[in-house]
Formats: sequence, C-alpha cells, structure tokens
Amino acid sequence: MISIRRISLGGGFRYLMTSVAAGDGAAERLNRLARYYAESGTPRGIFLGAGLADVDSGRGVEHGSEVTEEHLWNMLGACADPVSGEPVGRTPAASPTAAPVAGFDLTFSPPKSVSVAWALADQGTKAVIYECHRRAIDYVLAYAERTVFRSRSGTAGVVEEDVSGVIAAAFTHWDSRAGDPQLHDHVVVWNRAKSSSDGRWRTLDSRAIFRSTVALSTLHQGVLADMLTATLGVGWDARTRRHSTRPKVLG
Repeated sequence: MISIRRISLGGGFRYLMTSVAAGDGAAERLNRLARYYAESGTPRGIFLGAGLADVDSGRGVEHGSEVTEEHLWNMLGACADPVSGEPVGRTPAASPTAAPVAGFDLTFSPPKSVSVAWALADQGTKAVIYECHRRAIDYVLAYAERTVFRSRSGTAGVVEEDVSGVIAAAFTHWDSRAGDPQLHDHVVVWNRAKSSSDGRWRTLDSRAIFRSTVALSTLHQGVLADMLTATLGVGWDARTRRHSTRPKVLG
C-alpha cells in the first residue's frame, strides 16, 4: 500500500533526518529477524525520478545516486536545487496557519505477508524480495509521472501543466516503529517540477496526488505481486478484510 503525507518546509527536513533517514525504530527495539539488516544501519537514500535530468541547470543527477544531507536541506529546507543550491521557482510564502509544503512523503509498504516472508527468508531470497520491492516502486513512480504528477498555472491554477518528471529521494527501512519486520520505502517527492510547456519551475498539484492514493496503492500491490510470482513462483489468495466485506490480497 501507499500512504502520503505533506512535508513542511524546514520542519519536514528535521523529521526526515532524525526519523526517516536514521531509521524508524530504535536499535534496541529491533527483534532478531530484522537485526541482520539493522546492524549496519539503513541504506543511504538514493535519487529517483525523470526530473533528475533538470537538476543543476540541466547537468542532471544520475538515477540511483546517493542523496546527501546537503541535498535534502536544499530541497526541503530551502526549496532550492539539490545540487547547486540555487533558488528554484517562486519563494514559498507561509500562511498564518501552515508552513509551505516542501515535498510529499510517499511511503511504499508491501503487504505484511511479504515483509514476514522477507524476514524469514535466506539471504538470497531476501535479496530477490528486496529487488522486486525496489522495481515495483520505480514502476509506480514512472506511472505517476505520466498520469498523476502535474503543476498548475494561471489565475487560481486554472491551467494544468505537464511536467518533465519529478525529483525524489528514496529511503529503505527494514522495520516498523514498533520494531516489527516491515520492509518499506519513504519516497520523498520534491514539491518542485519543471513545466513542459515553458520550462518554468512550479509546485505540484497536491490535490491530484492525494486523489490518486488508492489507485497508486492498488497498482503497487498488483505490480509487486506479479514480480514476486514471476521471480519466486509464489501464489496469492483473496481474503476478506476484518470488519469489512471488501477483499484484501494477502500472500
């Protein structure tokens, strides 16, 4: 599934560095199944998104390259180009009740059955499950770039603008806040994208992003299931949600 939350300017950066980039659960709470991955800490963040070609005055950033603390601060603390630090788009203005939105945290969480299978698997199978998890994220993000991520221009944002892509930073984690095995990624999408029509940098249309949460979650779950079936031969059963008649796909 996918959950989405707004990241505020400045404050969101502190959250990301102290919680997401450092790991969701305290080391002493990690159980034996997740400890192997936690001993050396969580992986460093990596850059994702077709919009990386627009970074640093068009010189670009390589997909999958490391995200540093300076990159994050530029994006989420200053709304500036992650590499050059140059201001991008209009200077964000805070309202009396809310700070400007610097980005969106899209958290990609496989079904619990997948996390349990990953935690109990041998190291080779763990690597396969993780690779399917990462590929599913890339697939959904690319789909969202084609169909969901847009900016707006004109009076009251009446004109919908296509963008060349988004700039995102992904952080993988092995456990939940309760210390249970939970493979998941925080994909932080920067709230700046270059419009295809005129090359101007604008904020993303947040309404379109939140409207698409259910559709993207369903796509993510289906793509991940297909990839795991193709690589490991696993099967899937439809089960009824507790307190609901709606089916839920579990491994």
